[in-house]
Amino acid sequence: MSSISAKSRLANLEILQIENSLKAMVILPPPKVPLWCFPEVVSSILDQLFPKEWRSLSLEGQQYVQGMSAKLEMIDQLFPTIDPSLRTQAVELLALDEECSSFAVIEKNGKTLKIAPVLIRFATIIVALMTIRVFRHHLKKTILSLPDLIFTQNIDTHYLDYIDELKAVFSVFPEYENLFYLEINEKITTDYLETIRDLSSQLKIPLVLDDSNKMNAFVHWKLLDLADWIKIDFQATRSLEERLIEGHGEQILLHFQRYAQNSKTAAIVFEGLQEDSLLKKFLLEFWNTQETSIYYQSRERLPSAPWDQCFGLLQDHIENEFGLYFRLVT
Repeated sequence: MSSISAKSRLANLEILQIENSLKAMVILPPPKVPLWCFPEVVSSILDQLFPKEWRSLSLEGQQYVQGMSAKLEMIDQLFPTIDPSLRTQAVELLALDEECSSFAVIEKNGKTLKIAPVLIRFATIIVALMTIRVFRHHLKKTILSLPDLIFTQNIDTHYLDYIDELKAVFSVFPEYENLFYLEINEKITTDYLETIRDLSSQLKIPLVLDDSNKMNAFVHWKLLDLADWIKIDFQATRSLEERLIEGHGEQILLHFQRYAQNSKTAAIVFEGLQEDSLLKKFLLEFWNTQETSIYYQSRERLPSAPWDQCFGLLQDHIENEFGLYFRLVT
């Protein structure tokens, strides 16, 4: 399907008009946590973009994809701020199914139900964009004068192999503008460099790059000029903790200061940085590179007020599941 055809076919779907899509929200009541889902929006888009894959699915497979939701992890400023409401700067959107299972289980269930990976990936990004739409609409009615949150979403080759369809999805969700970052999956190869640069340029979407030994170093280097953020993944954060204990604090500082010197990176985000972390205390004491801010991402706490009234913690309801779910403000 060509880019023009994909965009025009989505543009004609009445369900994607903002008021209609908001009315199509469904709150599913799994055993413990109510989740926001958008089955009609998801099915309408997938049926237009991937008719062969969608229509060949079993009813059970279609219902599973339609039941996708999103959980979130907060991204907060590391350093204290005068205004506490500005502490929480962003959230990462992560896939969740209606049983509150995370992405690894979703992929496994998808294979069992013979769901094409592209359908799961696109359902995830549709839900992410719908979640932003509902969230912002709800805030406008309940909370005044709040700063914008930035939302991030991981993309891999299952998106980039269908670049025209991906652009078509963004074309019907203008909410992404100035609010949405794409996280480049660490397994992306050099074959996709031109595609990523084209996508970022055309849609004006900033990039988030991983800093870990899982990402191809050449890919990382070639995209660094586009990266607004650098993400230090959970494993890398733990490794840094170990290196700090071993006495390599100065080398750690030099490594991250190079981002401020050699790229336009505005922020470095440490995933899984605990409140009592030695690395957190070290950065608070020694980080003095004002060009680059330090944030930290956690799945184990609520955001700062007034955002806190919009979320609940999954771990308060489900054992061994962590992160936030949206809940309606009453």
